[in-house]
Amino acid sequence: FLLFLNASALAQNNHTGETVALIKRAEAAFSKLSSLKAKFIQVSSDGSVSEGDIYLRRPFQLRLDYTNPESLSIVTSKRVIYINDKIGKQVDVYPISETPFAPMLKEKVQFTGPNFTTGAALESGIISIKMSRDTGDGAGILTLEFTSDTGRLLRWIISDAIGVTTTVSLQNPVYDSRLENKLFSVPSYEKENSN
Repeated sequence: FLLFLNASALAQNNHTGETVALIKRAEAAFSKLSSLKAKFIQVSSDGSVSEGDIYLRRPFQLRLDYTNPESLSIVTSKRVIYINDKIGKQVDVYPISETPFAPMLKEKVQFTGPNFTTGAALESGIISIKMSRDTGDGAGILTLEFTSDTGRLLRWIISDAIGVTTTVSLQNPVYDSRLENKLFSVPSYEKENSN
């Protein structure tokens, strides 16, 4: 449910000077980030609520551990995303390009590109970057929200093909601290399943 699905595109092809400046500001702030760990709360418009821990080490590495429910974790590498179903003891693998995390995890942070449309707005001290793609495997809408003064990521919002909007908000974030390598190890049940 964190993957992009089909969604309608935004009609925002013409960037004003202000829009470009906001996008560049958010890109620059996020590029400076080396790591992030935080609690998160995920709320979907279908009524479901989840929570857990997020670990980000740029570039490429992201981990989401769900603690409510405790059935899922997500780990990324340079090219793929691993979705670990802890109950079914199964790991599904997808190209990172099919996920909304791709722009955040690249070596060079870039919130614009030829395959999607980007809009930006500044309101009440929050910069919103909205990226939309209406074709291909990565189709969908992702909105990233940053503080305008520090450029810190506050939350992201994903809209899918059936109209469900999922909002992930960060709680008590800690920036630029050392994160252990084992947090980003590839989940596997091969040894367990072979016994």
